Amino acid sequence: MPCDTIRTVSLKLKADSVDSELLKGTVEKLGHRNVRVTESGVSWDTGYYDRESEEIVERNNVSANAIRQSYAQRLVEKNLNRFGWQVQQRSTKQG
Repeated sequence: MPCDTIRTVSLKLKADSVDSELLKGTVEKLGHRNVRVTESGVSWDTGYYDRESEEIVERNNVSANAIRQSYAQRLVEKNLNRFGWQVQQRSTKQG
C-alpha cells in the first residue's frame, strides 16, 4: 500500500527543562538512528525535540508515545538513584 500521507504528531513536555542527554539515550534505546543533540534540541531519523517550544515532533504517533513514556521512566530511574529512593511493587491481586 503506497504512503501518500505523513502524519506528524506533537506532544508537549510539561517540564521546565529536558535533560537532552537522557532524551538522546532514550531515543537511541528505542532504535532510532542519527540521534544528535544540538543547541535547539535533539533530532533523530523520524523526528526531533524542540527546546524552545518543549515539544516532541514525530512522524509516528506510536513512536512519539513510546519516546515520551520511555523518557519519563528513565527520568524517574535517574532521580531514584540521585535521591537514594527505592521502588517497591505491590500486587493488586486479592486472594
